[in-house]
Amino acid sequence: LSMWTRALSLEEIYHGRWQHFIGNEKGLLAYWDFNEGEGRVAHDRGPHQLHAHFANGCDPAWVVSVSKPLNDVTNIEDWSPAPA
Repeated sequence: LSMWTRALSLEEIYHGRWQHFIGNEKGLLAYWDFNEGEGRVAHDRGPHQLHAHFANGCDPAWVVSVSKPLNDVTNIEDWSPAPA
């Protein structure tokens, strides 16, 4: 999950949806990759360290995931945004 200081274009959103950011990308406000695997904190990998703390007895069930949803059958190499 990432937050930016500006609106991203459809193409930027599409091409960045499976990307793991470094944390110093221009315009990146916050980035939570949820790769902790345990605990009650999702660390912000972005420049402002806006860590998310699970509260009120919430005990997240961390699970191993794949690089894209299992039900996504699109071929990303063939995709292009719809004309405006």
